[in-house]
Amino acid sequence: MSKLTSKQERFCQEIVIGQKLTEAYRVAYVPKQMSKKTINEKACRLAKMGKIRTRITELRAPVVAQVQETMANRLTELACAMFLDPADCFDNFGHPLSLRAMPEHARRAIAAYEVDPVSLVTRIRFVDKQSAIMNYSKLVGDIPREKMKQSPSAPPAQFDLSKLTDEEFKEFMRIRKKAMVGPRMEPKQIGHGDS
Repeated sequence: MSKLTSKQERFCQEIVIGQKLTEAYRVAYVPKQMSKKTINEKACRLAKMGKIRTRITELRAPVVAQVQETMANRLTELACAMFLDPADCFDNFGHPLSLRAMPEHARRAIAAYEVDPVSLVTRIRFVDKQSAIMNYSKLVGDIPREKMKQSPSAPPAQFDLSKLTDEEFKEFMRIRKKAMVGPRMEPKQIGHGDS
């Protein structure tokens, strides 16, 4: 592979830190008399070059590896909570094990571990399994992530009641009243012969 110029290297570095193509080109090449269109065309052409794409991939590799490692660690932690068998935290007589005696996967699923100094009662609170399952599923892509902002709901329909005839208005009010009260329950008649 042919070596990059210092300007090409700078262009690659700017792309990796998150700059858009045109901004990376401006920083690396400092064009003085070029139009926005020309800068955009040159930046796009430069970004398509094989040696530029290869260098950008090389620069991103450590970040990608770190993100993958972080993701793997998160999935491992969530899996410990998802697959925890609480019996792993107790001996054969039902007494809680000390933290050091518990298997590592069980310790990783504990949210709180308290021993009352007076009564010596041990309280163990585990990580919420349902949340762990949901978070795991979201991370691996089984469940799409919710949109951060929900679209506003449509405003309630509005009617101009002034345009209704007297009969239509009375019918509207009767239906509205019935809808607000709900169905009427008739008292059940119990006769002497019923069992």
